[in-house]
Amino acid sequence: MKNIMKYLSMVLAVVFISSCKGGFMDINTDPNYPGTADVNMQLPSGEIAVAAILGGDMELVGALWSQQYTQNNTANQYNTTVNYTISNTSYARFWSIPYAMALPDLRNVGKLATEKGLDNYFMAAELTTCFAYHVLSSWYEDIPYSESLLGEENLYPKYDKGTDINDALIKRIDAAIAKEASAKTATTAMGTDDMVFGGDISKWVAFGKSLKLKLMMRNWTKYSADIQTLLNAGGFLTVDAGIFSFTDKENNSNPLYENDRRKLNTPNNLAACSTMMNYLKAYNDPRIDVFYNVNSAGIYASLDAGDRPNGFNSSKAQIAPTDGVYFMSVAEVDFLQAEAWARLGNSANAKSHYEEGVKAAFDRWSLDGSTLLAGPYAFDATSQATMLKCILTQKWIAATRCQAWDSYFDITRTGIPALGTKLTSEAGYVLGELIPVVDSSLGATDFPKRMLYPKASSDNNPNAPTVVEITVKQWWQK
Repeated sequence: MKNIMKYLSMVLAVVFISSCKGGFMDINTDPNYPGTADVNMQLPSGEIAVAAILGGDMELVGALWSQQYTQNNTANQYNTTVNYTISNTSYARFWSIPYAMALPDLRNVGKLATEKGLDNYFMAAELTTCFAYHVLSSWYEDIPYSESLLGEENLYPKYDKGTDINDALIKRIDAAIAKEASAKTATTAMGTDDMVFGGDISKWVAFGKSLKLKLMMRNWTKYSADIQTLLNAGGFLTVDAGIFSFTDKENNSNPLYENDRRKLNTPNNLAACSTMMNYLKAYNDPRIDVFYNVNSAGIYASLDAGDRPNGFNSSKAQIAPTDGVYFMSVAEVDFLQAEAWARLGNSANAKSHYEEGVKAAFDRWSLDGSTLLAGPYAFDATSQATMLKCILTQKWIAATRCQAWDSYFDITRTGIPALGTKLTSEAGYVLGELIPVVDSSLGATDFPKRMLYPKASSDNNPNAPTVVEITVKQWWQK
């Protein structure tokens, strides 16, 4: 374990250095990085690389665009992200780290594991691969998939359609889950080589089923009958999936903390956004204490997204070096089931999973949400619309400080929370609605739907799509 952690510290150091420099390595630079390591090193390397970008820059952008945080008025680090002035060099490591580090390692694990009859390693690598491609396609839609990672065999991979990738990943998940029996009897146990579940195959199967549900929810019309079958069968996650072994040491801490706090050497970049804070304050939600600190005057004070008033004394985002990086959480999976049952018209099951999701979201922080569940957070089963608003609003709150990237995906997929027309201080503002970003480059009535394709890929691959603006909806978005 000590050797693994030392190796992973090196992987994280590479990721964090690339973050400071704005990205590195094109998709075709080195498809076999690192080419000589065995499964016991490449599996944790692949997992930690996924966690590093997911819990770092993706978490940051998700939190800013979900209006959980905003740029503090006394700093400038994330102004262009908040006001959507994104270029094709912005956040290039969204692309480069999965394609140049995580996915090649995981691919190598799959190949080596197959050769050695180690289906446990294969399952872990394959399901992490499916998750990574899902996240990539969620940011960009059409991406290299079927021809990716081939190196010199194909220097110019085609960009597969997002909807085709979604369907292909569902099939890959099924194939991986089908290896459960052989994975459980593999001659070499994964143990701590597996940073996510410590080698527990039953948990990997539950992760696969939960991820499958999530992917199917992207295409409700096609998969609604299959979703009901999946829900009836059960077997979803009952523990959080992710990496929770970060420590308060350089290049070993939570990726967002490492990038925003340690590398930038300031706690003053990320301030509380009034959209989220006002909702928590209105209902005396105790999670406000773990999401934000009080300002120097001892009160909670938030900024409207993009607003930069002179002399304002804001509350800052709470981020800890030991915060975990969640691939999927128990709360998320319960909210997914609640949403699915609501869409199927089963309000009783929707209510049950909604309440379990809210409880899990409070349990994460050792807090009790029962009073709120019996009061303002009570499930409203009046209609499908009221059920979905309850579920997605609580899922948005629960994603703060852990899965903000997924909250952003939900906003674009469902339109909840809705984008309103008023600032929180204006008459007529509806609590819980997103506000128009002050000085938005998109105007008051628009919202980003994707990340721009990175320049490195567009310049080097003639199959890269022409420029797709960030306001263009993806196939799965509302």
